[in-house]
Amino acid sequence: GAEFIVELPLPPRAPVPEPAATPAPAERGAGERVLVVEDEAAVRSLISTVLGTSGYAVRAAESGDEAVRALEESTYDLVISDLRMPGLDGEGLYEQVQQRWPHLQRRLLFISGDIEADRFAARLREHDVRYLEKPFSAARLLATVRELLDAAASPT
Repeated sequence: GAEFIVELPLPPRAPVPEPAATPAPAERGAGERVLVVEDEAAVRSLISTVLGTSGYAVRAAESGDEAVRALEESTYDLVISDLRMPGLDGEGLYEQVQQRWPHLQRRLLFISGDIEADRFAARLREHDVRYLEKPFSAARLLATVRELLDAAASPT
């Protein structure tokens, strides 16, 4: 009948995780309608969730063709679109917006992780259209969305 007592030091306390970052009040939406056009479901869902939980009313489209139908059916304050998609890609969508919804030209944000998109991105910059290269942070997305909406709302 031996009795053993083992004393082990307590492990160091794990740091308490910080709460998820909430957008600064200046970056929050006030119900502005945003159309998100992205062929990758996971990316489309993530962008939609980030915007939706930040106060924007979001509609998602998985192609440029679906985006055109959405633009025909309703009005939007901002369009966020991937550049490279099957069917009507971002460049084709940009041309449609120029022709049919010119008031949205300053309210377009293109995103892409495709190096081939650099040529078109340079053209976008010439027309003062914003472009974010993937990957980007939620904070960067929200700040850019807010900047675009504020700039388009202010008189030039």
